[in-house]
Formats: sequence, C-alpha cells, structure tokens
Amino acid sequence: MKVILSFSLLCISVLVQAMPDPTEPELRLSTATEAPVEAEQAGPELKLSLIRTVQGKPIALINGQTLRQGDSLGEWKVQAIEPQQVVLRQGSEQKILQLFKTMKTND
Repeated sequence: MKVILSFSLLCISVLVQAMPDPTEPELRLSTATEAPVEAEQAGPELKLSLIRTVQGKPIALINGQTLRQGDSLGEWKVQAIEPQQVVLRQGSEQKILQLFKTMKTND
C-alpha cells in the first residue's frame, strides 16, 4: 500500500511540474527566414511587449522580434535590457522603450 501511495504521489508531482503557467505570456521566437523589422525609417512605431529572463539573460520582445543585448532592430541596436525598459541606440541618438507607461494623475 505504501509503495502504491508513494508512486501515486510521485506521478502527481511530475504532472504538476509539467503544467504550463497560464499567466505566462507567449513568447514568439523569430526565425532566420523572417525579414528583419525596420525601425523608424518608414515610421513603424517600436513597441516593447515583454521583458523576460531566459537562462539568466534578459530578452525583450519588440515589434514581435525577440532581442538580446547587442542585437539590432533595423538601424537601432539594443544597448541595455532592464527590468522595466529597453535602451536602444542609433549612432548618438538614444531611445528608451518603457514596458509600462506611467499614468498621469490630475491632483
């Protein structure tokens, strides 16, 4: 009886660990065959959707493309990925994309 109970508990714990987190955002990884997203030239706005840590390194999802520090998005280069923002650089110009916009209050 103890063996059956132990085996049942082991099976349940394995199933619980394998279940995905329903609150975790979906992560779309771009492939090498996809065309790179052009930033700012024709005017598409840069949209930061997600900042996450994968294998101890931060990644950001901008305009549907998964990027790490040092990657390029059109003419922009990812300079830094911080917990709430991504810093992009194009030459001497710098752009900061905020994950959450701050709301203005009428106080």
